Amino acid sequence: MTTRTMTVLGIDAGSTTVRAAEHLLQRVLGEVLGAAPERFACTHVVRGDHPHAALSVTVDAAELGLVEPVAPGAPGELREPGADGGLAALSNRLGIAELGLAWQHERYGPPSLAAGAAFTAGELAARSTGRAVVFPGVDALVGTLTVREVLARSAVDEIVVVGGPPATLDDAVDTRDFVRPEWRDGRLVLAVTPAGGGVLAPFEVPNPTACCADHA
Repeated sequence: MTTRTMTVLGIDAGSTTVRAAEHLLQRVLGEVLGAAPERFACTHVVRGDHPHAALSVTVDAAELGLVEPVAPGAPGELREPGADGGLAALSNRLGIAELGLAWQHERYGPPSLAAGAAFTAGELAARSTGRAVVFPGVDALVGTLTVREVLARSAVDEIVVVGGPPATLDDAVDTRDFVRPEWRDGRLVLAVTPAGGGVLAPFEVPNPTACCADHA
């Protein structure tokens, strides 16, 4: 079995809500990347004068035609829309007018969005922040499972109870078929809360009321 080398791609379309960023992620996965059981894909909040949500995704660079920039494209150089190169081709496939991309040392698109994409790529590469939408084992986290099963079936490293005593391995978790753990200091952590009847449930509920990225 061939082992694929996964690197991190940052994507910033200036999404005003986390929900909008997640919708963009589903489009990226459906139209460009396809399925990969080892993939991580996260939403991030980009702070600053115009807070918004952006994305990071682990990718098979060779499959997407991404190569380290060489002359005349120096490392870190911004490539404008229409320029040759793997990131430009990705942008063209998505057909989004204002889009920033970052991979390794290469940047593409409007400077502010390219910077946001570089930020998200760096955060996932360091496993420091990011709300994971896609991660190994996510498809197995459906229905009601024990804490032990959640940890065994997926990349989730830890379950933290908000507003209750620490969880035991035999505690039940009603996943609601919607699990969004977050990276914290190199560990993928799922926050849960007591949901009644001795059952825990993810702290983030499915289809929350849309809110601005600054408050996500």
